[in-house]
Amino acid sequence: MVSDERWTTVDCSDDLEWAVLHYSGAARRAGLSYVGALLCTEDGRWPKSAREEEGLERIRRAFRACDLELFELYGGSFKGSKMWSEEHLSFMDKQPPPLAKIGDVSVTQYRSCV
Repeated sequence: MVSDERWTTVDCSDDLEWAVLHYSGAARRAGLSYVGALLCTEDGRWPKSAREEEGLERIRRAFRACDLELFELYGGSFKGSKMWSEEHLSFMDKQPPPLAKIGDVSVTQYRSCV
Protein backbone atom coordinates (compact mmCIF):
# COMPACT_ATOMS: atom_id res chain seq x y z
CA MET A 1 0.00 0.00 0.00
CA VAL A 2 1.31 3.44 -0.90
CA SER A 3 0.56 6.51 1.16
CA ASP A 4 0.66 9.98 -0.35
CA GLU A 5 1.91 12.18 2.48
CA ARG A 6 2.69 15.87 2.95
CA TRP A 7 4.73 17.41 5.76
CA THR A 8 4.88 21.07 6.78
CA THR A 9 6.94 22.89 9.39
CA VAL A 10 4.41 24.87 11.42
CA ASP A 11 6.82 26.61 13.81
CA CYS A 12 10.21 26.13 15.42
CA SER A 13 12.19 27.90 18.08
CA ASP A 14 14.85 30.35 16.94
CA ASP A 15 17.60 28.10 18.35
CA LEU A 16 15.99 24.97 16.82
CA GLU A 17 15.47 23.43 20.28
CA TRP A 18 12.03 22.30 19.09
CA ALA A 19 9.86 22.20 15.99
CA VAL A 20 6.19 21.48 15.37
CA LEU A 21 5.54 19.53 12.17
CA HIS A 22 2.14 18.89 10.58
CA TYR A 23 1.44 15.92 8.33
CA SER A 24 -1.48 14.78 6.24
CA GLY A 25 -1.81 11.83 3.99
CA ALA A 26 -4.02 9.34 2.25
CA ALA A 27 -3.84 5.67 1.45
CA ARG A 28 -6.15 5.76 -1.53
CA ARG A 29 -6.48 2.03 -2.09
CA ALA A 30 -7.54 1.54 1.52
CA GLY A 31 -9.78 4.61 1.43
CA LEU A 32 -8.04 6.15 4.43
CA SER A 33 -6.85 9.66 5.13
CA TYR A 34 -5.11 11.02 8.21
CA VAL A 35 -3.65 14.17 9.72
CA GLY A 36 -1.50 14.86 12.74
CA ALA A 37 1.28 16.89 14.21
CA LEU A 38 4.51 16.26 16.09
CA LEU A 39 6.53 18.22 18.61
CA CYS A 40 10.13 17.34 17.75
CA THR A 41 13.15 17.84 19.99
CA GLU A 42 16.65 16.42 19.84
CA ASP A 43 16.14 14.08 22.81
CA GLY A 44 12.36 13.55 22.60
CA ARG A 45 11.71 15.51 25.79
CA TRP A 46 9.51 18.55 26.24
CA PRO A 47 11.72 21.59 25.57
CA LYS A 48 12.87 23.35 28.74
CA SER A 49 12.34 26.77 27.16
CA ALA A 50 8.67 25.95 26.53
CA ARG A 51 7.44 24.87 29.95
CA GLU A 52 5.71 28.13 30.72
CA GLU A 53 4.78 31.56 29.50
CA GLU A 54 5.56 32.52 25.91
CA GLY A 55 7.43 29.32 24.99
CA LEU A 56 4.50 27.14 26.03
CA GLU A 57 2.00 29.46 24.34
CA ARG A 58 3.99 29.39 21.13
CA ILE A 59 3.80 25.59 21.00
CA ARG A 60 0.11 25.72 21.90
CA ARG A 61 -0.52 28.16 19.02
CA ALA A 62 1.40 25.93 16.60
CA PHE A 63 -0.78 22.94 17.46
CA ARG A 64 -3.93 25.05 17.26
CA ALA A 65 -2.86 26.00 13.73
CA CYS A 66 -3.07 22.23 13.07
CA ASP A 67 -6.55 22.10 14.65
CA LEU A 68 -5.16 20.28 17.68
CA GLU A 69 -5.09 21.09 21.39
CA LEU A 70 -2.23 19.98 23.62
CA PHE A 71 -4.50 17.68 25.63
CA GLU A 72 -5.16 15.68 22.44
CA LEU A 73 -1.52 14.74 22.05
CA TYR A 74 0.15 11.64 23.38
CA GLY A 75 2.03 13.02 26.34
CA GLY A 76 -0.09 16.17 26.18
CA SER A 77 2.15 18.20 28.43
CA PHE A 78 5.16 17.81 30.65
CA LYS A 79 2.87 17.80 33.74
CA GLY A 80 0.78 14.83 34.85
CA SER A 81 1.65 12.59 31.92
CA LYS A 82 3.20 9.12 31.90
CA MET A 83 5.24 10.19 28.90
CA TRP A 84 7.07 12.84 30.91
CA SER A 85 7.18 10.98 34.26
CA GLU A 86 10.54 10.30 35.91
CA GLU A 87 9.98 6.58 35.28
CA HIS A 88 9.56 7.07 31.54
CA LEU A 89 12.40 9.60 31.27
CA SER A 90 14.69 7.17 33.08
CA PHE A 91 13.65 4.43 30.63
CA MET A 92 14.40 6.75 27.69
CA ASP A 93 17.86 7.54 29.09
CA LYS A 94 18.66 3.83 29.27
CA GLN A 95 17.20 3.05 25.82
CA PRO A 96 17.95 6.00 23.55
CA PRO A 97 16.52 5.98 20.05
CA PRO A 98 18.91 4.95 17.26
CA LEU A 99 19.44 8.38 15.74
CA ALA A 100 22.88 7.91 14.25
CA LYS A 101 23.14 9.29 10.72
CA ILE A 102 23.13 6.53 8.14
CA GLY A 103 24.42 8.48 5.16
CA ASP A 104 23.33 7.79 1.61
CA VAL A 105 22.03 4.25 2.08
CA SER A 106 18.53 2.94 2.61
CA VAL A 107 17.39 1.89 6.08
CA THR A 108 17.32 -1.73 4.89
CA GLN A 109 20.94 -1.52 3.69
CA TYR A 110 22.00 0.15 6.95
CA ARG A 111 20.34 -2.51 9.11
CA SER A 112 22.06 -5.31 7.18
CA CYS A 113 25.45 -3.77 8.03
CA VAL A 114 24.79 -3.30 11.76
